[in-house]
Amino acid sequence: MKKSKYIFLAAGIILLVVLFKSFGVESTIEHILRIGWPGFSAICAIYIVTNVTLAYGWRVLINYPVKWFHFYKFVLARIAGDATSSINALGSAAGEPLKAMYVRDILPMNIGLATVFLDRIIHMIANVLMVLTGIFAGLFVFKSHLM
Repeated sequence: MKKSKYIFLAAGIILLVVLFKSFGVESTIEHILRIGWPGFSAICAIYIVTNVTLAYGWRVLINYPVKWFHFYKFVLARIAGDATSSINALGSAAGEPLKAMYVRDILPMNIGLATVFLDRIIHMIANVLMVLTGIFAGLFVFKSHLM
């Protein structure tokens, strides 16, 4: 696993350099300064709280004795897997098993993959329910100018 960590670190640094070359470091810093440090800190805090909450949800699904001091590994695995999933379409296929790979020293691989699969299914069902709620609200609750 050590080699893959270095490979992912190198790929992340290369991707960051390519993005900075495309958009420019000055542009990125200008946008951060435009929203201000309190706004930037709020965005980072929302991201961290979201990932900690999602990692806790993933931890709840695990039917295996895991010590609480390993929780930070779940958070880091969640961030790494979601970051991989958001890079490109092929990364989306690799992000979920990557989460199980990062916690394989505290969870057997089959349990890790099963919980990642259940976690993803729960999120898909929640997303479908949210979309359906929006559609029904749009059809029945809100008055349309077309009718």
